[in-house]
Amino acid sequence: MPPELLAAQTFLFAAYPELTDRPLAITLNRTEDGVAVSVVEDTGPVDSARPLPPLLTASFVYDADVQLQRYDAHGPLVHDDRNLALQDELLAHPRWIDSDADVWLTRQGARSTIGTAFLPPRPQAARALEQQLGASRTTAPPRFLWYQDGADAGPAFRARPAWVIDVTRSGLDGESAVYRFEYEPFGGQLIAVVREGDR
Repeated sequence: MPPELLAAQTFLFAAYPELTDRPLAITLNRTEDGVAVSVVEDTGPVDSARPLPPLLTASFVYDADVQLQRYDAHGPLVHDDRNLALQDELLAHPRWIDSDADVWLTRQGARSTIGTAFLPPRPQAARALEQQLGASRTTAPPRFLWYQDGADAGPAFRARPAWVIDVTRSGLDGESAVYRFEYEPFGGQLIAVVREGDR
């Protein structure tokens, strides 16, 4: 198996350990700059006219050394429907600030993003991903990002507000890279990993 496909598959099972106990059909395809993945529950024969929707679709971007640059995930496994409902609310209320959005979020059963500590619901999965990247968690506490980075016209809500944890990988050349792990607010599932400088 090509190294980028193996890396993507290993990453998926580390990030979502609940997948290991389910019958799945996993499709991995090489793309121009990485790997595209689709994970479907394998329930037996499928009606070709109505194929099952994927539990998860994901894209991986790798550099020439097969080091992860970016990861993005969508689908029911990462609560896309609830995140889309949050996006709709943010668009419907252009005068909202983060505290208004937080009230809506808590009414949907999510924990408050204000004055609340966050830990990934599966700490062993987070540690496995850090080990796979050769990274360790920074001393910066987890934080919740409601707003886009560097919005010129004032604060603008992100498309996918998320809890963020930073980890650092030290390279053989002495240079370090910071990865930003992003977790959705409803179930704490990993939705993105971004290597700083590659956004």
